[in-house]
Amino acid sequence: MRHQIEPAIVRITNQAGTPIGAGLFVGEEKILTCVHVIREALGLPENPLEPPNDVIRLDFPLVDRDTTLSGQVFLWRPDLDIAGLAIDGMKPKDARPLFLVATADFWGHPFRAYGFPKGREDGVWAKGEMRGPQAQGWLQIDTGPGGYHVEPGFSGGPVWDEALGGVVGLVTRSDPKAGVRAAYVIPVPLLIEAWPELAKRSRPPSPYRGLKAFREADAANFYGRDTYTAKLLQEANRNGLLAVIGPSGSGKSSVVFAGLVPALRQDNAWLVIAFRPGRDPFRSLAAALLPYLGSGISEVDQLKETHKMAAALSAGELDLSDILERLLELAGPDERILLIADQFEELYTQCHDLERRRRFLDVLLALPTKGSSTGSAVLCCLTLRADFMGQALSYRPFADRLQDHDINLGPMNRKELRAAIVEPAAVLNVKLEPGLVNRILDDVGHEPGNIPLLEFALTLLWEEQRLGRLTHEAYNAIGQVQGALAKHAETVFARLSPEEQAAARSVFVQLIQPGIGTADTRRLATREEVGEENWTLVQQLANERLLTTGGDEQGRETVEVAHEALFQHWGRLQGWIAEDRTFREWQQRLRAAMTMWLASGQDDGALLRGTSLAEAETWLAERGEKLPLKEQVYINAGINARETEAHKEEARRQNELTLAQAAAAAERRRASTERQRAEEQLQASRGLRRLSF
Repeated sequence: MRHQIEPAIVRITNQAGTPIGAGLFVGEEKILTCVHVIREALGLPENPLEPPNDVIRLDFPLVDRDTTLSGQVFLWRPDLDIAGLAIDGMKPKDARPLFLVATADFWGHPFRAYGFPKGREDGVWAKGEMRGPQAQGWLQIDTGPGGYHVEPGFSGGPVWDEALGGVVGLVTRSDPKAGVRAAYVIPVPLLIEAWPELAKRSRPPSPYRGLKAFREADAANFYGRDTYTAKLLQEANRNGLLAVIGPSGSGKSSVVFAGLVPALRQDNAWLVIAFRPGRDPFRSLAAALLPYLGSGISEVDQLKETHKMAAALSAGELDLSDILERLLELAGPDERILLIADQFEELYTQCHDLERRRRFLDVLLALPTKGSSTGSAVLCCLTLRADFMGQALSYRPFADRLQDHDINLGPMNRKELRAAIVEPAAVLNVKLEPGLVNRILDDVGHEPGNIPLLEFALTLLWEEQRLGRLTHEAYNAIGQVQGALAKHAETVFARLSPEEQAAARSVFVQLIQPGIGTADTRRLATREEVGEENWTLVQQLANERLLTTGGDEQGRETVEVAHEALFQHWGRLQGWIAEDRTFREWQQRLRAAMTMWLASGQDDGALLRGTSLAEAETWLAERGEKLPLKEQVYINAGINARETEAHKEEARRQNELTLAQAAAAAERRRASTERQRAEEQLQASRGLRRLSF
């Protein structure tokens, strides 16, 4: 599968064909690279002030490795190390320019780059994290451990920011210091300074979130939920527990993180601690709390301490209120704590141990409901999908606490939706063509689940802007609100090879939690569960915004569907789910049983038996290659235990048979002896009678 950046990558060589560096195709038959790359390719002296007239050899190795082109310098800025080449000849048909993203907020963003270091003429990928700007305006990037790092040969090539989904600059230098895996990037604003025409190919980062929830850092772009934010703020100052309840796609997480949290911070200092319940809510909670209790411990020790805290909370040996009180002491007298349990329905979809689930609810219910005159020193806020209210209310203590402590999040009205569309663009001086806003509003309708579709369509529309305008033509091209997500997913799927398409199906189906009495939900899966051989594909699908990768509290890499809207509106995925529903429902039952087995220390009493084992054997034969290794191990352990029991039973029967045969033989010997003795007695008696005569 091709990454978005690949059709824009150029390889620049010397006259002998040896790669010297890279370049970026920016459209209109133009390429950007570094002055020092051109100088080295032509063998020029240091710091030539005048642009050379020589022909430069280049190609597009990731889309057409057989066609060599030439280019001539049209832009020469030695002071900024920026050069431009005009292509002489026809570029490959698959070559495609990319938009550049101009922003000042990079820190911590993952990046990827492609270069041609010595000995790697075909090119290699490097990845790492973005850092901040240097005094001269260059950006620092750091390459993580393992893999290739940015070194000579990457110069002039584009740097793709995974978080922003665009090119943020060109590699210019790597740090020569031994052991340092850092390099420097010429950012987009400097590229535009060198060549103002480039402004037409650049854009600010999208203010829309696609399928992702708005976070606190996105508050400046969060519009349309002022009424609900004010209501949440009012309730937060009265109660110690607050539940935000709404349908999937209504924006529950967004209104909490980008609405409530910034509003709370205006009046008080708040320590915000957020977690998702996941498979083990105690471990998830402990992992969220631990970093605030101290620092300086290794990752291994942190995992150990997380396990200890989770076990103590679960056993009742440690009180959550005591932990939060200690955090308040560390934070200061005026600090308050906001504990956010996001996507609380995971407690019901992923935690299959009913007793553990109720113990966790009891831990939350034990938090104080009232505090100072300005409200509770601790506020616990949870977001819950409306179709899981029945399960939440089934536990009476939790149902009692939720009374008068819940906020039902309804759909956005037309005025609110208009603000969500228009205001973020206006802040960045981007306009929508006349009539486009009303057209989008008509397409959105009044269903709350359409908000993710709206945000995704606006994200794609933003990427197609021309000269600061969002157009009807681009809106039609992306598939409009209702079709944008499905069309994008189909486009991505069509670019996969047949083998990748089969793997993609397997991955997506594993990320769906079949609903029983509720709608389907997305499921967080580990790298092991989706298959090590599929992880590169997972990362590519994450780059295309269909999946989201991350890590769990145990340090394992994880993946999930970017949003439930994907399997609600992508017909192909709906078909896969329908075809595999029986298998996935069985697999969920298997995982619940396996969890109990692992929790019991792999006690044989928790293994599958009888019809459950027979059903598992059938699926193992049909879908064994799609089952994670640990699930196969669990099934095989049941099979082995059954065979062992069968052998024991057979041995018991054989032993009983042997004993019975031995007893029968003994009985026969006894009977024979008795017959012989009787005969002897009879013979003796007859002899006595003869003597008596």
